[in-house]
Amino acid sequence: MTTKSVEPSVSALRAVATYLASKIPLGEHTEARAIAGEVARLADGAEALARLNSNRDPTITDAAHVKRVADAAAKLGKARGSELAAILVAPLSATGLSAEARSKWEQVYVARHAPDELNEQLVLTATCEGALSVGTPTAGKVEAAYSSPTRIAEIARAEAAANAVAATFDRSVA
Repeated sequence: MTTKSVEPSVSALRAVATYLASKIPLGEHTEARAIAGEVARLADGAEALARLNSNRDPTITDAAHVKRVADAAAKLGKARGSELAAILVAPLSATGLSAEARSKWEQVYVARHAPDELNEQLVLTATCEGALSVGTPTAGKVEAAYSSPTRIAEIARAEAAANAVAATFDRSVA
């Protein structure tokens, strides 16, 4: 990704951090302050990474620069789980994000960092939906068949006939 395509995301992250900090009264809501602090640290890291990417050291090769930025990005990604949780798990009122914006962030994160799990979830969802779409009507038909007055009468007659046969057998062996 180029710096230009990343800058809006970095700016958005800073805006979220600023918004969070502005909504929390001083000296109150320590949990909300902790969340806002984590988001601010994430924004700081993203800004530092953007600066590192845009300010290439002229004494190193392009490949070395790319590796340096990639290593820094990996460190940022590994060290920032709590900030991500602050954005994705905190109440919407605390983050200032809309439900749609949070959902988009979460979808991008899951698609990038857990593609196998995402695929498994999609397969399970499709399987469950298929099973329910077939199973529910089938269960309804079975339930209707066994709870209909006609079917219950048939079962009662069969049970009475079986009891009569059993009684006859018992009398013949006694």
